[in-house]
This record gives sequence, C-alpha cells and structure tokens, in this order.
Amino acid sequence: MKKLLLLLVIALSTTAMGADIAFYVGGWNPGWYDATQFDDVAIIIDEAGHNFKDIQEFDDSANGFAAFTAWIEENTDDGELDIIWLNGTMPSVLYQFPNVDPDGSPAETWLDNGNMLLNVGDWFGYMSYEGGSRSADNGGAGAANILDLAAGIFVGGPQGTMEITAAGTEYLPSLTAVASDRPMVLSQVQAPWEVAEIFAQNAAGSHADPIVIRNTETNGYLAIVNQNAGGGWLTSRGLTCAELINNWVGPIVGLGDPSLASPLMPDDGVIDVPRDVDLAWAPGESAVTHDVYFGTSAEDVNAATTPDSAGQSGTSYDPGRLELGQTYYWRVDEVNGAPDRTVFKGNVWSFEVEPVGYPIANVTATASSSNTDAMGPEKTVDGSGLNELDQHSTMATDMWLSGVGDPNPSIQYEFDMTYKLHQLIVWNSNQLIESFVGLGAKDVVVETSIDGAEWIVVEGATLFNQATGTADYTANTIIDFGGVMAQFVRITINAGWGFMPQYGISEVRFSYIPTFAREPQPADGSTTGGVAVQLGWRAGREAATHEVYLGTDSADLPLLDTVTDNSLDLSNQGLAYATTYFWMVKEVNEAGTPTSYDGPVWSFTTPDFGTVEDFDQYNDKCNRIFFAWEDGLGHNGGEEVEDCEVPASNGNGGGSIVGNDQAPFAERTIVNAGSVQSMPFNYDNSYGDSYATLAIDNQDWTASGVQTLALAFSGEAGNTGTLYVKINNTKVLYDRDSADIARSGWQAWNIDLTALSGLGNVTSLQIGVDGGNAAGMLYIDDIRLYPLAGELITPADPGTDGLVALYSFEGNANDSSGNGFNGTVEGGAQFVAGKVGSALDCPGFDGFVSTTFTASDLGIDGNKPRTVTCWAFTRDFANGGLYDVGNRANGEDFSLRTLGSTENRWRIQYWGGDNDFTHDTVDKWVHFTHVHDGTHTKIYADGMLIVDWEKTIDTKDNNPWQIGRYGWPDAYYNGLIDELHLYDRALSAEEALFMAGRSEPIHKPF
Repeated sequence: MKKLLLLLVIALSTTAMGADIAFYVGGWNPGWYDATQFDDVAIIIDEAGHNFKDIQEFDDSANGFAAFTAWIEENTDDGELDIIWLNGTMPSVLYQFPNVDPDGSPAETWLDNGNMLLNVGDWFGYMSYEGGSRSADNGGAGAANILDLAAGIFVGGPQGTMEITAAGTEYLPSLTAVASDRPMVLSQVQAPWEVAEIFAQNAAGSHADPIVIRNTETNGYLAIVNQNAGGGWLTSRGLTCAELINNWVGPIVGLGDPSLASPLMPDDGVIDVPRDVDLAWAPGESAVTHDVYFGTSAEDVNAATTPDSAGQSGTSYDPGRLELGQTYYWRVDEVNGAPDRTVFKGNVWSFEVEPVGYPIANVTATASSSNTDAMGPEKTVDGSGLNELDQHSTMATDMWLSGVGDPNPSIQYEFDMTYKLHQLIVWNSNQLIESFVGLGAKDVVVETSIDGAEWIVVEGATLFNQATGTADYTANTIIDFGGVMAQFVRITINAGWGFMPQYGISEVRFSYIPTFAREPQPADGSTTGGVAVQLGWRAGREAATHEVYLGTDSADLPLLDTVTDNSLDLSNQGLAYATTYFWMVKEVNEAGTPTSYDGPVWSFTTPDFGTVEDFDQYNDKCNRIFFAWEDGLGHNGGEEVEDCEVPASNGNGGGSIVGNDQAPFAERTIVNAGSVQSMPFNYDNSYGDSYATLAIDNQDWTASGVQTLALAFSGEAGNTGTLYVKINNTKVLYDRDSADIARSGWQAWNIDLTALSGLGNVTSLQIGVDGGNAAGMLYIDDIRLYPLAGELITPADPGTDGLVALYSFEGNANDSSGNGFNGTVEGGAQFVAGKVGSALDCPGFDGFVSTTFTASDLGIDGNKPRTVTCWAFTRDFANGGLYDVGNRANGEDFSLRTLGSTENRWRIQYWGGDNDFTHDTVDKWVHFTHVHDGTHTKIYADGMLIVDWEKTIDTKDNNPWQIGRYGWPDAYYNGLIDELHLYDRALSAEEALFMAGRSEPIHKPF
C-alpha cells in the first residue's frame, strides 16, 4: 500500500495548484450581503491563483443548472481541493429541496472527495432560492444529512459572542467578537468531522462563528460565516472578500500562495500515519527543485536553513523508519530555476505517527458478582463517568462494585477476536468515600487466555493504585502485557484499599499491537466502481508477506496469492458484475510467534453493470464530446481551445454531427434518468453514411459474465432510418418497432452479445443510422455492459380490473366506467378535439373539473395502491395540476403537476417529500401513467419508465378529487387532458405500455 499510495500522490502532484472555485450569490434577500464586494470576487480569486467561475454564468436555474452539474462532476474527484462558495442558499442541484433522498447528494459527495463548501450568510443547507422563488425549507435537516451529523447541529440565534484563539489571530487579526445567528452547535460535531483548531468555541462552549470543520477521513471542509443578527456578514466583521480568500480560507485548506508546495501525504495535522510513510507534496506552480526540512520540533524546522534533502527534483521524500507515537514536522521550500533561483519558504506541516497500541473497541465484561444491577461489570467498559479529559466521576453507578460476601471477587473481559495485547489502563473505584473506605482493588492477579480455559498469569501485575475519590481523577495504573496473545483477560481481587469486603473498578481500557491486516480498500461492504478491483490494506506491524484469500462464500475462501506488498491487483481475475466477494488477508512472518495472523473477513460488491460510455465526463474545453466520438464533420484539434493538445480530425466523411453546435457541446437537458449529459447525434445520409465512432482500449466483452450491451436513445418527430451499432466489424440493426427512432423519451435497446463473436478484444464502437435519405436528430446515453440477458416488455390490456373511474371527456366530465364518479366542469374549461375524440381544454387560469369524492370514496386513501393514466398536451408550466386529491401537508396529498415556470419540469406532489423530474412534454401529446404500489411511486411517459421512487404516502380526505387543478391558489393546468383512467391497483409496466397505445414489445430497461 505504501507503494500504491506513493504512486497516487505523485500522480496528484502533477495537477494544477490553483483551486477551482464556483461562486453562487443566489437570490435570497441580497440585503444580507455586502453586494458591492461581490463585484470584485472574480478578481480576488484569480489573484489568489485559483480558477473562478460564477455559477450564474453556467446557465440559469430555469435550465436546472445542467452545466453546473457537469462542472461538479468534473471537479469533484479531480485530485484538487476545490471550493463551492454559497451565499446563504444552496442550488437544488447540490442538494434536493426538500430532501427526498439526502444520502449521497452531490453536496455530500463533494465533501467526501476532499473539497470545500464555503457558506456565507444564512443557515447552511437550509433552503434553495433559484429561478426567482424560494424552495421548500430543510431546516437543520439539510446540514445534518449532508454531514451525517445530528439533526440539532444548528440553533437559532443570536447566540452570543465568539473568541478567537491566539493561533486564530494570525489569520484574522481584525476580527472581533460578534453576535452569531444560527451558529453550529459544536457539541454536535462528531467523528469523522472535527473543529478546525485555529478557531475557538465561545465561553459557553456551544458554538463559534466563523468556523471550519474538517472531515478527518475525506479531508473535506465545511467553512461557515454565519449571518450577523445586526446586518451584513462582511462589514459587521471588518472582513473583506480578499481577506476571506487569502487570509482565512487559504491558510486553513493549504491554498493561498500558488508559489508554495502543499502537502498530499500525509496532509497537515493528520494522526495515525504509518511509520514507513513517504512524504509527498504538490509543487508550487514554478518550482524546479525542492528543499525538504524534517524534524520533531516545529520551531527548529521553521528556523532551519540546512535542508535534510536539498535541490531534489522529485516531489516525495523518504524520512526513514519513524518512531511510534511521535509527532513530526516538515517543510518544503520551492526553488525556481535559472536565472534567479528564487527560494519560496514553505509552511511547516505536522503529522503524528501511529501509536504503539490501539484501543480495543468491542469488549464484553462479566463478573463473579455485582452489588446492584446498576453497578454491573459493563460499567467498566462503557465509558460511563469519563469526560473528554479522561477524568472519572465519583458517581457510584458509573462503576462496578462486587457483591457483599463474594469470597473470590473477579471480573473477566472478552474481546471480539484474539489480539496481541499491549497495555491495560485502569481507573480504580472512585467514589467520594474512597479515601476513608477504600473500595478500590489493591492486591490483584491478572491473567490472560486465548480460549477462556487455559490461563497465563501476567508477571508483575499485582497492584492497582488507589483512586483519589475526586472528579478530576485520571487513570493511575498501567499494566504491560508484553505482546501476549489473548481473547480473554481476568482480574482476580485478593484485597482492597480499605476494610470493606467489597471491591470495585471504575473503568478499564485495553490496547493491542496491530499484527493483523486492517483498513481495507475497497472499504468493507462497499460497492466498487468496476470489476478491475485493486485490493489494498494497512499491513500488520510484523508481517513479512501477505496471503490473500478471495471467494464468494465467506466460509470458504481459497488462497488467491501471496504478496510482499500490501496490495493486489484483481483486474485480471475475471471478477463478475453484480457479485459480492469476500476476502481476508493473513499476515505471515515465519520468524515470529505466532507465525501468522488471520485478519477479519471483508467484503465488496461489484457494480450491476460496466460503463462503456455515460457521456458525463465531457466538457466544453479540452475534453469535448466530438474529440472522442469521430463524426462526419471532424474538428480542428487543439487550435480550437487554448492550452489543449487535441489531435485534429478530418471526420469520417459521412453525414453525422456529434454534439451541439455551441457550448455546452454535450447535451445537458435531454438526458436519461440519473445522467448528467447525453450525446446529440444529428444525421443526414444525403451527405453520406451517418455514424460516429468511439475508440476503445482493448476491452474484453466476453469476461465478467457479460451478456448484454445496453444503451438508451431518444428521438424526435420526423426522424427516419434504422438505428444500428457496430462493435469492431460486427453490425447490429435495431430490432424493434421502426417508428421508435421518431419517438421522444428515453428508450432502451438491449443487444445480445452472446450471439456475436470476436468480442474478446473490442477496439471500437460505432453508432449510426442506415437508410438512403434518412435524417434527423437522436440522443444517445448510458452505454453499458450487463451480466444478464435482456428482456422485453409486452403490452397487456389492464381491462376493467380495479378501474374506479374513466373520464373520456366526450363533451362532458362524466365517469364512463359506470361507477358514478362524475365531475363538474368549472370556469373556462371546455371540450376540443383531443387525442381520442374530444379532450378537456384547461385554460390555465380558472377552468378545471371538480368532484365531491374523497380519496376514501375512490378507494385510494392512505398508502393504498393506485394508478392514474391520461394523455396530456401541455401549453404552459405554471404549477398547474393534471389531478389532485388529499391534503396539502405531511405526505397526505396525491397529485401530478407542472412545476413553476420551468419548461418540461414536473412534480409528483405528495407534500412532505416530493419528486421533481424533467420530460419533453411542451406542446405535444404525452401519455402519463402514475403508479403507486405502497412502497414505490413510478411514472411512465409514453409507456417508458422515467421515475422509480421508493416512497410511502398517507392520502387524506380533506380535499376531494379534481382534474386540471392542483390544490394551491391559482394552480390551474394549461393544456389538454384526455382519456383519464383511475385504478385502485398498481398497473404493471406491460399495462402502462398498453395504455400508452403501444402494441409491439419494447426492450425493458435494466
């Protein structure tokens, strides 16, 4: 792993030093901000050596921030610490408002990849404000979900004042104590997040403002400058934008001066660093050589003038084998080349080497007796009575006390596995009466055992020191186990410190020497990014070699390989998709006693599919989509884009054009569900055969159980021709309805690879359209390999089974099902030519169909299954509902409506968690099937599944069933509605396809 990590950090060190910073003002109450300073933000950030981008310049929120989404994807895991600067509000593209499925949001992923969110103004994660309107609020749940912390992480303010530590004044000399509004409650901050040390809590110890917390596992930062209750956040603090970037954010995250190096491994302030670590850093922007200073004193390293390594060209340094538990300091001076050879003195960084022993977490305690149930043996291992300074309380129920009359009192501890024991730390019985009663254990025998049957006495472990009986008591007995192997420890008490025939202990803590493998990569229980898995682990301290066992049965793991490095490449092992693998590392040292240590069994799961192309990685700079996909037009290579070295292409001579004709070149609005970008494919065979080709790096499409190549495509009305793919030289024509190429909406195409040959070495993938005069526009997305056979969806007539009501709108709003749920036409609604016969025409300002029937009347109340299908022709998007029933609160509504003023945006409106989606529906007939089965809600558009949402609801009877209006003032639908069916059961995918008027089977999406 040391070798693996070194290669990683060397690769990262080649990236640009400047951070990419996206700046989002938002629209929420600009009076809170010193807006005049925002005009200079771009200049300030640029002068600080970072790449600035105003989020508003990507595109406005009416387009769903699609370009900003692509920017996030590009910068999330690019090896740099990048910043998204928020001003009191958060775009919903970062975190959905209100939170529906908050775990794994882009905001959380951003932090988990070592980036920063800088929030200036209102409560972090509180709300979104875009498109000229305020979104639903998340309250404290937004920040709590993103950070995986307690819901009470924020409180309302003002909350008093803040103090800056002496170290903090180095960065903020002019910042004075101020009132804080909605501050972070630091007591809620918990691992892996920690409060940055340069800022102190206030006297009450509850909050601070400004504040930075850092994730010790991912090195992501959340920086918060909260709104001041008295006004603007900048002027009230004497803090300018320039100071915020250069003097506050910069030093904290190691940005700032681009001439200086920044640490990569270990990062500044990291603890538990392997003792054989190689130091690595990212170089300053103009450095030619590097001088490294290293030592155990920060002052000495800072003042040193003679480097430990002078004039080296590489960006790593081996300090040799380090001392366990020691804190080290290091500095890298960056030296320019000739002629000036300017030296830029670096910052001093620190790290702490791994300790000799680690605490054992899972300990079970039993005893020969206990005085009461409230003073049982578990009290000695549950942390009760200990504060953050490891001082123990004097409360009797925070300790164990043996029972009266127990002639041989003892307490026994069992660990979750056998460990090589290092130490036992003991807090003796610490009741207030200890000094004159002496309940603490004194004369003891400590024994260890591997199996709980054979015991070995620990030599010299015969005395436990007496506690003080005060609330500031810290452990004062340490037993050295000398590395004995044990899963059990027993303490027998022969005498105490007083006259009582009872004995007690407050707390014990065991530590072990790490002899077995730990810290697996991939993380235990995680899903990998593919089947080319690289195993890694932190080696046991005494290991000479590592035996790696791997299999699909955790109880039967065959030996895979024996290696000397603590990593193993599985890319050539033929791992299958959609499979859970178990693995274990046995650490071996033939010269040791014992000679080997079995590690825990870990697992990882390979993904359900392999990605051939998802189109999400392309940008509008040096990685344009048509640089990878060669079309008929070609491109001019690097001459088009500054600083790009892209080879020119004359194209393939055909009639295809990949990409939009201006940025963004990859499509960011018409995308498959869950995708960020798709590939626009314009074709016209009158100019020559239309196709585009992607070069592939020798992939084996017969390995890992692959059976199917799947892709998604969406067409446009008027398209002609036959879609095909060509894999190497094997051409496959689209095998379903020829009219599918002219359908909008995402359709699946599953290609059976098992029927093809020559796929062991795939070097090219071509997509094209056949037909002499074929022409049109297609969108392609999500080309994947699956280990399953493709399936078809065959249309099936649902009939009248479960049919509650049918509104055909043939001149009236009657229920033609025969069940009598007739409606009344209100306002300006009328009947015009529709999809089938006539349709209900809703003008968008007053016309709709009302009824007196509640959800209970219709049999769709609570969480009961139900389905609504209808044809819709949408003229305008202004919150108008196709239908609605229930109560506008707490998941008690049931509606499908247009959303705001954003074209093609829809909302499944349940209140208390809604789901928004985009579908091409403006000025065209689209068939919707809205299914709720009790656990999931699904939306089918023209028979194709576009939303699958895990959800339960509780529809109430407050507002009756209505069509053409959502139950909010003036939320009238603007468009036509036809053939609306209501069922009290969940229709299947086959039935949804039939209701959309389809008669031929289609490919089923995976």
